[in-house]
Amino acid sequence: MRDNSELTDSDGPGRPVVNSALAELLAHRSDYDHLLIAGAIADHGVFVPVAANGSVMFIEGPWLPCFVSEESCAERMPEAAGALFCDALGLLDICELTGVVTVVMHSPEGLTGLPVSLLLRTLRDRGWDTAGERLLPRPSTHALAEALREAVGRRIAEFPAVKIVWVSQGRLADTGDVHVMVHIAVEERSPSSSAGALLDALAGDVVRGDGDPRVVALSLNTTADAESVTWLEGRGLDPVRAPARAKRWWSR
Repeated sequence: MRDNSELTDSDGPGRPVVNSALAELLAHRSDYDHLLIAGAIADHGVFVPVAANGSVMFIEGPWLPCFVSEESCAERMPEAAGALFCDALGLLDICELTGVVTVVMHSPEGLTGLPVSLLLRTLRDRGWDTAGERLLPRPSTHALAEALREAVGRRIAEFPAVKIVWVSQGRLADTGDVHVMVHIAVEERSPSSSAGALLDALAGDVVRGDGDPRVVALSLNTTADAESVTWLEGRGLDPVRAPARAKRWWSR
């Protein structure tokens, strides 16, 4: 595999402006080499679209769209509020927590689907510890996290499908960037309208300051994503749970 590092423009260590190596590979529409594409992601990362409420956006499948740059994301998905830069391990975390098995790589010149298993294999072949320190949720006492947690406590009863919300902190190992992570466990199929409505309500309740970290939100189905829900329960986070519903004392 050739070294593509000189092809990637960057505004700092580990955070490219555009993954030019990936863009060049996607330009060869008739002959995609998916091993090279996985290598370009491992080397330089991708940009994932996020909504105004901070939630990661998907396309039908559900597939996770990934872009070579923020500009490319804005052109292809103008409905997105922005693009979150993810290194390869951060991308795997999103896929693991949401159950996505295919990511779709986009550039102005082309696009292709890539199995998450191939990216995982590429990282392991390179000796990366894919089970090591990644963008893992950890307890957070940041003022923004506490404000979000408090707002969730006030709002959660308004959305009966929402069962548990965790507000935590995640740090990307390569860049050191810190994010506030909001995981929402719902009794609805993905994409969850209740999770989106709750996030919209939180966006109106909590003001994110200029120096505050980015908020990234993911919804999980309590049945289909039961393993992920159990895993989050074991992370020592501070959950906000839906209040127990009063039971009727009569029967029909």
